Formats: sequence, C-alpha cells, structure tokens
Amino acid sequence: MNKRIVFKIGSGDFDRGFPVTLQLGEEGRTPQLELSRCLDAAPDLPLLYQQWVSAYHRLAGLDTRIRIPTMPITHLGIPEAHHNCREAAEKLRSHFNHWLRQPNILDLREAILETLDRQTPVRIIIQTQDWILQRLPWTVWDFWQRYPHAEIALSLLDYQGVKPELTLQGTANILAVFGEDRGLNLAADRHSLDRLPNAQITYLERPSFSQLHDRLWSEPWDVFFFAGHSSSESGGQFQLNPQERLNLDQLKYALNRSIDRGLKLAIFNSCDGLGLAQQLAALNLPQIIVMREQVPDRVAQEFLEHFLYQFSQETQLYESVRLAREKLQGLEDRFPCATWLPVIFQNPAYLPLVWKKTEVQLTPQSNLSRLELRNRQILLNKVNLYWVKGVLEASLHGQVLLELGIEERYDAIAHPWGLVWENTEQMQQFPVTHSSAMEKFEALGMGRSLLILGEPGSGKTTTLLELAREFIHRANQDRHLPIPVVFNLSSWLGEQQSILDWLIQELYTKYQIPKEISQNKSALLYEGATH
Repeated sequence: MNKRIVFKIGSGDFDRGFPVTLQLGEEGRTPQLELSRCLDAAPDLPLLYQQWVSAYHRLAGLDTRIRIPTMPITHLGIPEAHHNCREAAEKLRSHFNHWLRQPNILDLREAILETLDRQTPVRIIIQTQDWILQRLPWTVWDFWQRYPHAEIALSLLDYQGVKPELTLQGTANILAVFGEDRGLNLAADRHSLDRLPNAQITYLERPSFSQLHDRLWSEPWDVFFFAGHSSSESGGQFQLNPQERLNLDQLKYALNRSIDRGLKLAIFNSCDGLGLAQQLAALNLPQIIVMREQVPDRVAQEFLEHFLYQFSQETQLYESVRLAREKLQGLEDRFPCATWLPVIFQNPAYLPLVWKKTEVQLTPQSNLSRLELRNRQILLNKVNLYWVKGVLEASLHGQVLLELGIEERYDAIAHPWGLVWENTEQMQQFPVTHSSAMEKFEALGMGRSLLILGEPGSGKTTTLLELAREFIHRANQDRHLPIPVVFNLSSWLGEQQSILDWLIQELYTKYQIPKEISQNKSALLYEGATH
C-alpha cells in the first residue's frame, strides 16, 4: 500500500522557529501516526536562499520563460556564473539539510524509518503558508535519498475537496494555451502534446483574455496547460499576448466553473510559477505543476516531454513528475539546478491523479474485435484532425466567438403531414431561444435530424463542426456511440449516383475506409431497416 506523509508547518519565522506536525499513514485512509514538534530557528536560511537565487538568475540570463527578451540569447551563461551558482546551491543544500537534522525532530525521522520500506511508493506533502518555506528546494532533503519512490509536493494549510478519487479515464480533454512566445520555442511543447494518445486537445495561441475566459467557461476540461512567459509578481501573472499580462484572479469565476465541471490538473510550463500555484490552490484545484524559479526554454521542453510520456503510460502523477525531474540531471552540466525546478502543488483532500487508458471489454452487446476498435479510433482521429483542428479551430484562431441565437423555423421545409395539420398557424411559430445547437439537437429525440440554415457567413459551418467536436468527444468516451463523420454534399452527383454509393466513395477517398468495409456495414444497416 502506498504511503502518505504530511509535514504541517504552522505560523512562525526563521528567527524563532516553526511548529510542525507529522502525519503518516496509508493513502486514502486516516493517518495512523501524528506527532507535533518544533523546528528550531534558522536565521541564515533566507539569506542563503536569496544568495542562490541571485546567482541562479545571473546564470539564467534572458533565455527563460519569465520575461520577453529584447534580443535573442544564444548561450546560458559563463563558466564563472556556473561556478557561483553551484557554490551557492551547495551552501543552501548543506544548511537546509543541517536544519532538518536537528534533535527536536529526530523522533519524527525515526518514526518514518520504522514505518517505511525502501521500495514503498510515498508522497510527502509540505503544508505551509510561509512564502520562503515554499520556495526552498525540498527535493534536496537528503533523508529521502534512501527512498527512490518518494516525491515531494507543496500545499496550503487551508483546503477543501469533494471527491478524493482522482482519475482521468480514457480521453483527456485538454485546453492548451500558448502565450506570447518571443524568444521561446513553444513548438517543442506542442509537439509533445500532439504525441499524446487518448487526448482531445484544444489549442489557443496568443489568445485575448475574453477568448480564454469564454473557453474556460463554456466547455468542460480535464487539464489546463500553459506555455509562455510568467512570474510570481503581483501574486502570479502570465503573458497571454504582447498586450495582455493576466492575473489568475481575473479568471476566478471561469476557473471555479471549470473546477466544478471536472478540471483536475493545471500545468504551467513557464517561469516562477509558485504565485500562480497559490492562486489555483486557493480555488481548491486538485493538483498543479509549476516551475519553482526561472526555467530555461530547453529545460521546460525536456521536462514536459518526459512527464507527458510517463503520465500517459498510466504512471501516477507524482511518479511521473519524479522521473521527469530526475531526467533533467542530464542537463545540469549546462543548466545547473535544473532538477530543483519542477514542483507539484497539491490539494491534500485528493489522491494522486492517474491517467488510465480505457480498457476495452468485449461484451455480448458489443462484438467489436480489437481490430474494429482500432479502426474506430483511427476514423475518430481523422475526423477530428481534418475538420475540428484543420477547419474549425484553424478558422477561429484569433477570432472573437459570438453567442448566436437559434431560431426554430418549422416552415423552412415541407412537412409530410402539412395537409392534415389542423392548426397551421401553430406551425409558423418559431420563438428565438439562446440554447445551443447541441441542446436543440438532443431535444429532438430518437430519429432526429437537424437542418442548419442561415445567410452566408452566419456560422452554419462553425455550428456544424462544433456539433461534430462534441460528438467526437462523446464517442471517445463511449465505444457504443456512433462515429460522427463530416461530408461535403457539393461532391454528390445527385441523380447520377445513389446517396449510398456516394457515401461509400467519400469514406474511401476522404477517410481511407476500404469500400468493402463500408459496403458490408451498409448491407447490415439495410437489412435491419427492412425488418
């Protein structure tokens, strides 16, 4: 059974010390041990931290994700800067570990040693409101070197949660925001996201505040991702575009709505993200991943690539972060202290997030073979790639979305029972509503069909493709649902070709579905319709 250790550090300061409470137990259960002690004063630690930060910032230069550079930077630093950074880091590491070896908390260490096996997966949560304690590099605490499957997270003292179980099942709905990218290579981040299996990703590149707000408000998301420039100034800010630098408090209500609808994880692959993490933690977002200090572009790219690979393989979030963070050690000859940068910010009410692949259970109701299930997923991916990403999202990039009213027009087509309808005036009523096209379509019930009419440029295609996007998302969640496929009716030859033959040809030429497969399926459908 996995273990969880919480160090709850109360109000205090480095001149007088801090009260600390240790809680130790199994994941998802009441702690089996709780001990309260006091950490001694350590007046030198804040100064040593500031000295390391100064040395690290001189090393990092401007090729990081904290600010927009005025000119390209082609190197990270000079040998003297590397030496000074490593020297300051070693002093901080040494004093930090000396502080945590003090006699006052020796019995806390002994309690952990008596309880934990070396190979036990364990997550350690440091709960504190103190800003400097949050910024200290807790991953260098040498006590945990004997536990290779341990990873440390930060947390606020105040929190609340609703559903402790936290699982991403099947397809993850990801909102990926790429902010102002001057001086950065965000294409590498996008490449890592594009390689994710079982992910429905919506990209926003240098969006306006209103565009980001509307997307957060209008759709359910599992993961929020940001890449670009950010800092902890003014409580945490990130650069959306050249003109707008955003504080998360400006998105408070949209973020609350997203969390209520299932947002589980935020990833800020950008600089100095602890201020952003604090804001999100105050909203009770389950888990957040940020960079503790300024992060060089290359380090951010490498971390994201390795983290996403591990996480998509059903590796628990803590283990995924640990493996990706340790992989950064291979860059420390050029980027000192790279392994210090990634940090998890955790709501203690929730268990660690796991992204589970949808296991296909072959049931009597669904005799789909594994090959058929694979082909089903390929077609879903193609429709999504061609129409949603290639047409819908490409056409909306940089545009402001307008909420269109939907007008019911029963008189737009000939009604088959129009001659015997007693109250013809009733059929002419078409109240204007503000419900979505999806709500209208679902309200029609079984055997439904929907005709979207409008003037050129009024949003017919956009509405159709938004419907397709929603149906793709649902079909990815439930293999029993039909596959949405988009066809362009202008290629149909009318009386020269049956609609069935045309559909089979379009599936072959546009989606590479072999004709024999389409013909077999259409024959089954026809046979079912005649009985």
